[in-house]
Amino acid sequence: LMRKESVDLVHSHLYHANYYSRRAAMRVGIPSIISIHNTYDKAKWHRRLINWWLSRHTDAILVGSEDIRRDVLRYDGVQPDLIEVIPNSVDLSRSLPLRGADAVRAELQLPQNAYVLGTVGRLEIQKGHRNLIDAVARLRDSFPVVLLLVGSGREEASLRAQVEALDLEGEVRMLGTRNDLGDLFSVMHLFVMPSLWEGLSLAMLSAMAAGLPVVATDVGGVGQVIGRNERGWVVKPDSVAALVEMIVYCHEHPAEAAARGQAGRQHVQDHYSDQAMVRRIEVIYRRVLARAS
Repeated sequence: LMRKESVDLVHSHLYHANYYSRRAAMRVGIPSIISIHNTYDKAKWHRRLINWWLSRHTDAILVGSEDIRRDVLRYDGVQPDLIEVIPNSVDLSRSLPLRGADAVRAELQLPQNAYVLGTVGRLEIQKGHRNLIDAVARLRDSFPVVLLLVGSGREEASLRAQVEALDLEGEVRMLGTRNDLGDLFSVMHLFVMPSLWEGLSLAMLSAMAAGLPVVATDVGGVGQVIGRNERGWVVKPDSVAALVEMIVYCHEHPAEAAARGQAGRQHVQDHYSDQAMVRRIEVIYRRVLARAS
């Protein structure tokens, strides 16, 4: 395909695509760039060896955060000057609602007095949904709460069983994969990201672009986005108690939560929009192509 289409440069994402595209680029004799989106959970020795060997035939390695950069240096042994930190970005328009909030509340049958939490992500162990569901179980005796859990994945059956065992069918709405995130954001009071590990969550950036206050676990590139809690709050990962404490704080301090949500919106618009990312990547493409010519 590269030969047929006269490809000048290939840019791939995630381990398997990065492996095959670089092998093909070597055969064709064109430059290759790869993107790595997650910190390492388990650094498998064969992947470390392959990544080290292929790095000698790679023109640039793009990572979404400083934490990912540290992992790539530590585990893959690549040359530091190959790595470029390009934060993940979001399409800001996808965070805008297309329907009125009242219509969305009616569709989801949300009680008027409910404090609505939301989270978006694949239903996988990495995302820490089990902790957030446990947090909802502790919160419901303090104030009316509803969790909108958006996404699908291998943990769906297990999470549904957890919701049933905790008698949370009225509080937890498992919505599956949705394409109307802007509408869903419009009815949330707080976005919660309970991940156990991350690179830099696109869902979190999208929620911030909508002006939502965010509580997120301090993993991957989360801290560099939220800062020292100027644009949201970070909590200790894998801690139900930490999630509960911060959600209660946001519920009791709505004005402060709203102010941080607006600060987060501005920060994402300035630094994590698709337009900002494209400008950064264009510079790298031009440099690599100039070096290859």
